Amino acid sequence: MSTGFAPGIEIFREFASVSSVATSRLPAYIFGPAADVYPYVAGQDNVGKLGQYDPDPLELVDSEQTNVYFWPERRLGGVVDLNTVRLYVTNALLKYFEDTSNTVVKKSRNTLRFPNVVLATNASTVHSGTIPTRQVQLGDPVKINATVSGDTVEINTYVTGLIADTVAASVSAATAGSANAEEPAGAPVEDALAVANGAVPANTDITVDVDASNYEGYASARLEETYTVTALNSTASGTVTGARFRITSADGMDNVEDRTLVAGVLALGSRGGSVTFTAEVGESISVGETWVIDVGQEYVAPTISVTGTYTGVQSRVYILEVVQGDAIGGSPVIRVSTEDGTDQSGPFTWIEASSGTTISVPLGNYGLFVSSDSVNGYVTGDRWKIVATAVGAGAIRTIATAHSLPDGIVLDTASHNIHVEFMLRRDIELPQDLGGSEIWTARENDILVSAGITLTQPDLVFTGGGTVTLELVSPVSNTRDSQIEAAYRVWHPISTSLQSLSVNTALDSVISGPTSKDNPLKLGLSIAQADAGGTPIYWFCTGDPSVESSWDAALAVVSQTRSVHGLAPLSQDPTILVKVQAHCISQSTPQRRRHRRCWLSVSVPEVREVTESGSVVLATITDDPDTAGTQNSLVTITTVDVDLLELGVRSGDVLRYNYNTDSYGQVTYSTSLIDTVVNADTLKIRTPLSSSEPIARKIEIHRDLTPTELAEDLKTAVAAYGDRASVLMPEYEYGSQTIPGYFAACALAARRSAYRPHQPMTNTEMVGITGTPWEAKFTEELLNDLAYVGFLMLIRDPATGTISVRHGITAGDYDSVLIREESVQANADDIVYRIDDQLKPLYGRLNANEQTILRIRTELNSLEASLLSEGLNSKFGPQIISFDTSNVRVSFTERDVILVDVVAETPVPANRIRAYLFFV
Repeated sequence: MSTGFAPGIEIFREFASVSSVATSRLPAYIFGPAADVYPYVAGQDNVGKLGQYDPDPLELVDSEQTNVYFWPERRLGGVVDLNTVRLYVTNALLKYFEDTSNTVVKKSRNTLRFPNVVLATNASTVHSGTIPTRQVQLGDPVKINATVSGDTVEINTYVTGLIADTVAASVSAATAGSANAEEPAGAPVEDALAVANGAVPANTDITVDVDASNYEGYASARLEETYTVTALNSTASGTVTGARFRITSADGMDNVEDRTLVAGVLALGSRGGSVTFTAEVGESISVGETWVIDVGQEYVAPTISVTGTYTGVQSRVYILEVVQGDAIGGSPVIRVSTEDGTDQSGPFTWIEASSGTTISVPLGNYGLFVSSDSVNGYVTGDRWKIVATAVGAGAIRTIATAHSLPDGIVLDTASHNIHVEFMLRRDIELPQDLGGSEIWTARENDILVSAGITLTQPDLVFTGGGTVTLELVSPVSNTRDSQIEAAYRVWHPISTSLQSLSVNTALDSVISGPTSKDNPLKLGLSIAQADAGGTPIYWFCTGDPSVESSWDAALAVVSQTRSVHGLAPLSQDPTILVKVQAHCISQSTPQRRRHRRCWLSVSVPEVREVTESGSVVLATITDDPDTAGTQNSLVTITTVDVDLLELGVRSGDVLRYNYNTDSYGQVTYSTSLIDTVVNADTLKIRTPLSSSEPIARKIEIHRDLTPTELAEDLKTAVAAYGDRASVLMPEYEYGSQTIPGYFAACALAARRSAYRPHQPMTNTEMVGITGTPWEAKFTEELLNDLAYVGFLMLIRDPATGTISVRHGITAGDYDSVLIREESVQANADDIVYRIDDQLKPLYGRLNANEQTILRIRTELNSLEASLLSEGLNSKFGPQIISFDTSNVRVSFTERDVILVDVVAETPVPANRIRAYLFFV
């Protein structure tokens, strides 16, 4: 069935082993969303100020008390990107403790005491368990309510002081040193034992009586001593008269080299002990005979008493030391010092009265005195420790407030029902969801924030564990606290017509907002403008990118114009990309002759779900019975028809479990690496869980793709496109930003508009693109594979770090140099435009005859001359190598159709240079 048609020119492109090129420009067309971006930066005057939070608002929304805030900045027709909304509270007042015990009392004009609560920790006392570990701090806001003359008054103030209870000075009892002398066991000790001395046997015949009644070891600190007594001569039979002895003390400090018995009595050293030797008839002392004598005195440790009041401003540990021991009635000497060396007194001689009590002497210089009673004496080196604690700070139970309390509140009375709320002030992000309840909702025109919000902060906990429930409050006297602020993005409204950006146009005057990936159109145009070489760039704002019809509008606005050629959509959505390619194909027909190409970037996930996406798979996680101990590592699938072997689950895959929803409504989960697939329904994870999951819960199995698997997914993605598209990798680096690959596509589309149509892009340096993160994932072989299926890739020179085009290709047939090379395709499009312009004045105005055929030949010859001469002296040469237009004739079957065969040989890039080096 025939249909009506509009008269015109039809140009068919047929590629043999020849091709063409021209010098006309092929303008870039960048289209996508633009946005005003309003971030939140703490401490700055942000745009998104909404107003003060009211914990008890009057407005009702769906019968619920709600704060309603309207967007402070939203251009006419703009659409708030609700996915980007974040809510913050500047100077949020968070109540962390409240005392409603009615025991709080006023202590002065601006102090309050809390008898039942320790507000903060100091050296003497730890804060109460109802107070967070943060404790009450200076500057904390407080709200005070009290009953005065029957009326309730409210004071909003803050803490200016933390006042501790006063603790009186104290002095401990004297503590004896661990090395102090003790009474010898069995005192008084009087024991003698005859012992052998080498070849001299022990003489057990002589009677030996020990007398310790006069022994005193106070000065030597030897309350017990062992003496070895050895005879230096022999005595006549039946007598000890004239016997001489060597006396050796165990401590070596009371030795006598040669001492003679006096009336049978031998004085043991110098400490008062003695021994009496008695011989019967026939008994005597022989030289070398030896006796071991033990002497020990009775002793009761003295009692040390301390009197007086300690006046020192710092606490001290005093040490009372006997520097010269002596018995009662003697002259013992003591000295006083401190552990830190900051005080001392003495030495003092304690003069004993007949009662055995010393005089009282100063213990240091701060009001203390020390005395003692003793029934025996004092031993050299004995020490006692006495701790003097200065007047100090006890528990912190009192706060000073910045403002005076009402005079009507009587001091030291609890009858005023004083209630105090303690708050801290900080900037916080307000979560969207708390405990499964949504506390704020962003809508097209406003934001709803719930009343009575309570929340937690990770660093606010109790000493015993557990987080502190914080109430978000707003004092009536202060408008700077608890201010709600929003961070958000507003999509610009959709354009009403095609726009252009010239080299002289400042981008900020055309599109507002930041030049970042959060404002895609502006960043795309900025990158394109840097590569456009001064040629105009056409653009269109699609508005909200989630609205598919906006992208249709962007294509429709250029469907009737030849002003654009290289289309660069700011999207990686396959639905949009397929639309763009279909548009380019439909516009590049022989009848429409609006040949154009698209510059695209595809994206594929690096993680693939192995379990069926969207399905719910349940499993338990329990102890592995085959492994010693408790190993919660056995995962058992309970969902029927899920076969781990058929799914191809393998070691190294990732198990996701413990699914929950966070405060922003985002799905959260825990992960563990799969160690072993046991069978079709059982696997083991590498790291056991701390607790089991005996009740089946949702799990998913995901896989971090290997470079080879990732390359295969990319190949599948690019297969949807052909020679009308040049397809880039998913992402690149632009300064400090990681940006989607479609921004690099904008640069290349603009570059093509600035280049001669037949100028190759291969090996040309990129402007602005600073990194190729995808390149590092693949081997050279995989990169070659990706290029073969149609990826135009950017690569980094390892020596210089510069980024350049690896190979300027299309996604068409790689084996055909004419289809593969992007510059050949662009050149062919440009020549179509040139032929169209050359012949457009002829169709419909002349008749189909020989004169018209000659005219067509003339026009084409003229075009041929231009194509051959325009680039003759450039390094790229002319757009064509040859241009045969000799075969022009009237169709035999359609009398109103003139057939023109144009055989154009086009230049192709010199992709490889082979040099053969011959050595002779």
